[in-house]
Amino acid sequence: MVKTERDKDHVSLEIPSSISSIGSALKMLNHFLKQYDVSELSTTQATVVLRELMVNAITHGNKDDASSSVNIRLEHIKGKEFKIVVEDMGAGFNYAAIDTRIPDNPKTIQNRGYALIKAYTNRFEFNRKGNCIAAYFSAK
Repeated sequence: MVKTERDKDHVSLEIPSSISSIGSALKMLNHFLKQYDVSELSTTQATVVLRELMVNAITHGNKDDASSSVNIRLEHIKGKEFKIVVEDMGAGFNYAAIDTRIPDNPKTIQNRGYALIKAYTNRFEFNRKGNCIAAYFSAK
């Protein structure tokens, strides 16, 4: 079951740690961005970012443990500036060791998600533990 909290400038979700829960969060993101007249391209890019962050949180952070959850926050900062925060219940990881370069071969699986996140956001940052990421983007 998805738990939702919403006000004018943000929406927060707590979803079960299951790949099947991703669709409802993505729908909420699309609905949230529509109120700010965000372009289809920017919405698609934000959807890719959120999907990658949730998949990583579920599969790597929570290790596909369905009894865990993932917390998501979508926040309007100002104008067309937004923030996506995804936090899992895992132990975290050494985020300084990830390679965020865009791979020469796009079929390369390892770290492809972070390359996409880097390409579609202005910046992203992890909490100290490495189980929460905030991604900032400017929409058109």
